[in-house]
Amino acid sequence: MATVSFRLSEREHKYAEQLAKFQGVKLSDYFRNIIHEQAEDFEDLNAIKELEKDMVAHPENYKKTYTLKEVAEELGF
Repeated sequence: MATVSFRLSEREHKYAEQLAKFQGVKLSDYFRNIIHEQAEDFEDLNAIKELEKDMVAHPENYKKTYTLKEVAEELGF
């Protein structure tokens, strides 16, 4: 496992510790969780961009719309 080291001001460190405590995790886990969340957001944004490109390239595939009720029925809710 790799180690990452960086400097924080005393104020930043105290604040990060409070946030970690609020979430009930160790400080290292808090920062690890932030990285995972950012990675997921990045992947989601890339997926959206790809979908938008496909919608522009193939608009005929995106003309049909569905109501919330139709989606719920399709999923068995």
